Amino acid sequence: TATETQYALLEFLAGHTRAAIAGAAGCGKTMLALHKAVELAKSNPSHRILLTCFNAPLGAWLSRVTPQLDNLHVGSFHKICAGIAKTAGIEIPEQNSRQTLFDDILPEVLIKAVVERNDLSFDAVIVDEGQDFIDRWLEALQFSLRSNNSCFWIFYDDNQQLYSRPLTFLKDMSEAPYPLKKNVRNTKTVFERLQPLLHDASITSIGPAGRPVDQIIETNRARLIDRLNALIRRLVGDEQFKPQDIAVLVTSSDAIPELCPGSRLGGKPTCTAEEEPGARICVDTVRRFKGL
Repeated sequence: TATETQYALLEFLAGHTRAAIAGAAGCGKTMLALHKAVELAKSNPSHRILLTCFNAPLGAWLSRVTPQLDNLHVGSFHKICAGIAKTAGIEIPEQNSRQTLFDDILPEVLIKAVVERNDLSFDAVIVDEGQDFIDRWLEALQFSLRSNNSCFWIFYDDNQQLYSRPLTFLKDMSEAPYPLKKNVRNTKTVFERLQPLLHDASITSIGPAGRPVDQIIETNRARLIDRLNALIRRLVGDEQFKPQDIAVLVTSSDAIPELCPGSRLGGKPTCTAEEEPGARICVDTVRRFKGL
């Protein structure tokens, strides 16, 4: 259920073609971005609408849950750039550096594609997790807009910057950030445990009370893996959690093979954050899971 603040935001966006929307994790940014993208695509079938983000797993999830509409394009920024380049017949130069490819080459081919083919430009661009974007990517997206009246809305988390990227583009936007102050995702117990990490003390939770948060500290790696397997078996068996509703996050992908030998954990199959979960437990890094 949308909060009063979220309803007010939807009304605000109806009268603003440029906007930055700021909110901490759990404040509903992704669902609002998804709602607006689908609404625009359905109400303007001749317009090209783009919903994009940086994180590949989040882009894959958005693609899976978004209705299939011919004029709605959904995916991670770099995947979108590569797809438009292919459509425009533009060859992407080979690069030894993945960073050069991501930071420079792909945004350049997006710009080149819309210059050569105006039909590939967008009537609205909606960005989720905008704090992950460098200015060059946002500038390329702005250039891909069909006109100065095209919508460009950026949802971002002003509490979170895992990649330590400057937010110059966002700070220079003419409209002050529209704030989202209600956590709608988490139970109150989870929110209260994590609240000290938020920069904004005015954010509150409207979720249910929830079960107590368990903290298990184990310094021995073998015992840690045994206890994690036992916990998964209890959650799936005794407490009837669905495997696809469980995520196990680690700080490095190097830990996953030892944690999940044979891609199994607690007797259940596992998958990465980018894959369709089915009846599998998601095991991935914190960075790749962010936004989901």
